[in-house]
Amino acid sequence: MHQEFALIPDLSIAENILLGREPTRMGLIDYAAMRAAARDALRLLNSDIDPRASMAGLPVSSWQIVELAKAFAARPRLLLMDEPTAVLGAREAEALFARIRAFAAEGGSVIFTSHRLDEVRAISDRVAVLRDGAITLDRPAAGLSEHDIASAMIGREMEDLFPPLRPRPTVPPILAVEGLAVPRDFGPPVQDASFEVAPGEILGIAGLVGAGRTEMVEGLVGLRPATVRRLVLRGTEHPLPGAVEAWRLGIAYLTEDRKARGLLLAENLELNTSLTFGALTGARSSTGPATHAAMPRPRHAIPSAPPRPGSRSASCRAATSRRC
Repeated sequence: MHQEFALIPDLSIAENILLGREPTRMGLIDYAAMRAAARDALRLLNSDIDPRASMAGLPVSSWQIVELAKAFAARPRLLLMDEPTAVLGAREAEALFARIRAFAAEGGSVIFTSHRLDEVRAISDRVAVLRDGAITLDRPAAGLSEHDIASAMIGREMEDLFPPLRPRPTVPPILAVEGLAVPRDFGPPVQDASFEVAPGEILGIAGLVGAGRTEMVEGLVGLRPATVRRLVLRGTEHPLPGAVEAWRLGIAYLTEDRKARGLLLAENLELNTSLTFGALTGARSSTGPATHAAMPRPRHAIPSAPPRPGSRSASCRAATSRRC
């Protein structure tokens, strides 16, 4: 199971789960049987997603659930999972762990790759740590602590795995939001969200999958229709900005689905890293948009290399997901 999605947006959830293994009846695809099988696969992951729904428009977390259902529906004996919980909430991750345990009890084997140490300890019978291409630890999970695993990962003893929290800054907030409301494609709207962030402070936004975290932030940066009672940035009150105005105000947004919504995959790395230059400076060509010639060359951000995956002239599709 790859870290990158291998699903077809224009097909239904059921068609994606049973792709290449469609049940047939009298030589034709049996769609009723397909939907029933897909529903069963989703139920094993404690998901009530409608298998008749199209993949297009579903949140990233639902795409991951469908990928997991597809993997288990293939009835493998050995399943390799690369960061399967990266976009899942705690409830969805626990449902996955229950499914993995049941799969193992049936005689299946799983190689579970994750950077989340608590998950590794919770689901594994044996833990192996890879550092710089070499196995530095290979032991039964029983008796291993997160400290042991982290030390094997970095190659030295960890003195402060969780350092003490800093006191909250007492200076005025750099951003204060009151009464933010954002409609949603699925589920109830975000209503009356209020928060503030001080200079030097890190604000974490927690919630289950489907709680509206992504929609709230997208509304704040102008990517969704939204309303707000009051928005104060650096001591000055502003109306809710559009996407370009948010950039000019110094508000940057890193989308949760960088491949589908944050990058132009057919374009090269140089253009992708310069996309916001026009919004920030107002550089425009005679036809309107910022021109590539007017953009700076961000040599500091891109490795110097011949034209190959990872070079400025290579398409972003050819680069690794982590680099993009």
